[in-house]
Amino acid sequence: MDERSLRLRSDYYDEIMPHFREKHPEMIDAAYEFFWDEEDPEEFLGGISMELGFLNFEDWFLCDWVAPDHGNPIEIYIKEKEIADSDKLDAFGRMRRSVLSLFEVESLARQGKFKIKDLLLGGTVELSAAPADGMASGDIFGARLLELKGSPFLGACLYPFTAALKGRALEYVQANFNRYSRNKKPGADMREFLKEEAYSINLAWTSCLLKKG
Repeated sequence: MDERSLRLRSDYYDEIMPHFREKHPEMIDAAYEFFWDEEDPEEFLGGISMELGFLNFEDWFLCDWVAPDHGNPIEIYIKEKEIADSDKLDAFGRMRRSVLSLFEVESLARQGKFKIKDLLLGGTVELSAAPADGMASGDIFGARLLELKGSPFLGACLYPFTAALKGRALEYVQANFNRYSRNKKPGADMREFLKEEAYSINLAWTSCLLKKG
C-alpha cells in the first residue's frame, strides 16, 4: 500500500474500528461470518494472506457492509459520534460511495506512475505508486479506488491474483453478477452489484487461492 492508503487507514479506519469493537462487537462478529461465507479463514489462509484477509475485512465492513436493522458502520459512527468536520464527512462519504473492483496492471507509465485498467467497470487510471511490491504488467488485483484531495489512489485493501488467474477471477465475479441481476435485482448494473455484493471479490479471491468453485 502506498503512503496515502496507509494514511487512510491510520486517519479513518483506525479511528472507527475501536468504536465498533467497544460499542457494537456483535455487528463485527455477524459481518465477519458473512464476509467469509461462514468459514474460518484461519483454516485455509496463513501468513501474508491472513494479514490481507483481516485488512480486507475491515475495509469491507466500513465501506460496504449494511447491518440488518442497523445500517452501515460509517453512517452509524457519524451519527453516534456526532461528526461535524466537513473534511472528515467528505472522506467518509467518498469511502461509503466507493466500490471494490478488479484491476489489471497495464504498464509502468511516465515518471514512475503505474497505469491500471478496471476490468469490471472500464477505464484506466494512473497511480503514483505500485499497488504492491513486486507487481508486474499483467498482474490483477481487487481493490477500492478512491480520490481524496486530488489524484486517485487505492484504498486500504488488496486482493492479489496472479496473471494466470485473470480468467478464473473474472468468470467467478461475472457468474455472481449474472445471478444477482437475474434473481435479486433485475436490471442492475455492475456498479450496483459491486456495492451491494462487494464480498464477492473476497469470495473470488479465496476461490482462486483454494482452486474451488
